[in-house]
Amino acid sequence: TLSLHDALPISTGTVGGAAKLAFTTQPSASTVAGSAFATQPVVTVQDANGNTVTGSTASVTLTLTTGTGTLGGTATMDAVAGVADFAGKGLNINLAGTNKVLTATSGVLATATTSPAFTITAGAASTIAVNAGNGQSATAGSAVATDPSVLVTDANGNPKSGVSVTFAVASGGGSITGGTQTTDASGIATVTSWTLGTTAGANSLTATSA
Repeated sequence: TLSLHDALPISTGTVGGAAKLAFTTQPSASTVAGSAFATQPVVTVQDANGNTVTGSTASVTLTLTTGTGTLGGTATMDAVAGVADFAGKGLNINLAGTNKVLTATSGVLATATTSPAFTITAGAASTIAVNAGNGQSATAGSAVATDPSVLVTDANGNPKSGVSVTFAVASGGGSITGGTQTTDASGIATVTSWTLGTTAGANSLTATSA
């Protein structure tokens, strides 16, 4: 015996209205200061269930909300089919440090979203400058009280560690110990000691780095 039944109606779920933002591509976990993220972030406009709102052209803005520095590049763009892809926008941060976080906001949405924390590292050594021990006086033939030191930074002023610095007597006929030093985590290299020449007058050192 055959029984006939009415076919059940088919229901189709539709995407809801824009409700939230989500980082669907995170910024690079580690980037050199002043350089564009190798992976630029992508922010998606979603409904309450996490579906992409493909009809959205909402303006999305990124800001640095945790950690120091300035977010460079183009940080505001309109979504295309619900996606704000910052590829090619040159986003970068000038100051080194850990636990940097970006926040994405849109004027049409009350809810913002944050990226995972990432790190910005110092760039190549660019500048060497006096840090301490300049302009002091001591008795001829004796060691100065403050051992001279220099600060090495990258082009954005971030301290650069691990840089070899060579100190040398430039005038006055004195002597030094520990003339070759390496910058510490704060970018500082300090000569071990500096004994002035035996004749009263000006004495000077140089500090150089390749």
